[in-house]
Amino acid sequence: MDFVLTLHSHLPWVLHHGRWPHGSDWLCEAAMDTYLPLLEVLDRLEREGTRAPLTIGVTPVLANQLAHPDFATELAAFVAQRLEACDEAESDLEVSGETHLVPVTQFWRARLGRLRSRLEQGEDGIIGMLARHARAGRIELISSAATHGFLPLLRRAESVHLQLRLGRREHRRIFGVDAAGCWLPECAYRAGLEQAVRDAGFGFFFVDAHMAKAGRSLGLYGERDFVDGRREPEEAPLDVAHPRSPYRAYELRPGTGAPVVAFVRDPTSSMRVWSRHHGYPGDEAYLEFHKIRWPGGLKLWRVTDPHMDLGGKQA
Repeated sequence: MDFVLTLHSHLPWVLHHGRWPHGSDWLCEAAMDTYLPLLEVLDRLEREGTRAPLTIGVTPVLANQLAHPDFATELAAFVAQRLEACDEAESDLEVSGETHLVPVTQFWRARLGRLRSRLEQGEDGIIGMLARHARAGRIELISSAATHGFLPLLRRAESVHLQLRLGRREHRRIFGVDAAGCWLPECAYRAGLEQAVRDAGFGFFFVDAHMAKAGRSLGLYGERDFVDGRREPEEAPLDVAHPRSPYRAYELRPGTGAPVVAFVRDPTSSMRVWSRHHGYPGDEAYLEFHKIRWPGGLKLWRVTDPHMDLGGKQA
């Protein structure tokens, strides 16, 4: 079995589109809830002398936003606003009698303050911190298509080539190192893309599990489609005698150039990440992302139950 621990990250361009709900707050939440905590772990492993051989994918769209000077301004404003919201919420909760939520506001205050301090100590922000770990060989950074174009549906071959070449060039410009691999947008592949991947300079890429099986996608939630009220049977792999496994790498040989390796996204891990029925989004212990205290924007509740109305969520 071939195994590569890869963390993929992408956000559409949200800078300069307001703040909430689909503006810079989205990017700032990702930075404070995902990227900076990940860097905290990498820093701790470095101090301990523990190896952390993982691959992190950062799309050019996301990398350009994280490197943009306006992002630093937006992030500072976001953290200041959230810290102010913690103070306001604590006072209001004492008055309303919801004192059981006060420890959660204290948690957010401590966490936001700690992460802000880490960011202020870092070199060139999140991009600089990631690049430092990559230069030291602790992580590998990979890229993607320039504007996250859905490559199988692009009509012209030169559009596909431009997406991949420019994506790799932008990665080099922003991080200062070349990306050896590529996360295809939406893990979408069609026959022949390996040639464009190789021509752009990438040596490997990632596809979704149903591409390896040559069958129908199971979707994000592990639920089979229903047609006229009846469950639709799964398609069998094309190669029934020797079905392909998602748990191995595949070497593809383009018409010209060296072979390219295709890694397959683990279907079980994907289910854990995305499914509210079978994964973390539905686990009672995890943060309920959709219930927000207003004003302030704090998230103080947990999932509790995936089928429960937001009004019934518990702290």
